[in-house]
Amino acid sequence: MISVARGTTKTLTTTKTVSGTIVFTTSVEAGIQDVVKAGFGLTSSGTYTYTWSLTQQFTGPPAPYNSRDYYGAINYDLYSVYVKRYDVYRVYNGNAMTGYNTYYQGLTTVNGVKIPKAVQYSVDSIQ
Repeated sequence: MISVARGTTKTLTTTKTVSGTIVFTTSVEAGIQDVVKAGFGLTSSGTYTYTWSLTQQFTGPPAPYNSRDYYGAINYDLYSVYVKRYDVYRVYNGNAMTGYNTYYQGLTTVNGVKIPKAVQYSVDSIQ
């Protein structure tokens, strides 16, 4: 993303963006995938995007290093997700809807869900 010399501070001159997509390591039906994506705040396609803004400042390394390179990337956290399934029916009295009936249908466990996240790291060098 940016390289900073010792004793200096730099601000990004252009935004830097990384993005990643959710990964299901097992076969999961589409409806359950949509619930998991929504539960983690991902887009409908399962994409996560992070942008470093122009106001973020980066500092140089301490001695004996001469420069510090900052990098942005996508990493993943591994989850097991539990989804409770319900059937919901509208209840009518004639033409007037009077409420809902809800029936618990069971628990679905989805193992091996990899959720993308932005990471930032730096590497100091003596060069």
